[in-house]
Amino acid sequence: MIKRLVVLTMAAFILSACGKSETKAPATSAAPAAPATPAAAAPAAAPGKVELGVIDKDGMPLLAKKNNCSACHAIDHKVVGPAWMDVSKKYKGVSTYNFAGKDYPLETGLFMKVSKGGAGNWGTMPMPANSPAVPDEEIKAIIKFELGLAK
Repeated sequence: MIKRLVVLTMAAFILSACGKSETKAPATSAAPAAPATPAAAAPAAAPGKVELGVIDKDGMPLLAKKNNCSACHAIDHKVVGPAWMDVSKKYKGVSTYNFAGKDYPLETGLFMKVSKGGAGNWGTMPMPANSPAVPDEEIKAIIKFELGLAK
């Protein structure tokens, strides 16, 4: 009973955190080099807008922080959800992803998982739906970043 209460409480926290903008303290662990444009080289963005591909000093995409993905994910270690490096390694060289019993091209299937949510690939904690709170182009950019970590 207590275990179920803990899982339900965690799920409620995750659902309330994903897709919301929140300022968080930067992670203290060192992250691997990321295949994205450094913040200094990025063009100036409109106030409140985060440019695609811009990363912070810890290697986390600013889009992931803006959309609160970092509440559940880190690049190099498990938080609530899997480390993005582990996801990248798992799908390196894989061309399809099974979502809801149907195979899709990898990036399409992962996009569906992140946007619609689901459970079962990385344990019992569900991935909450992120669409429409997070724009499709931002979800796609975060997935592209994530898959590029294990090159």
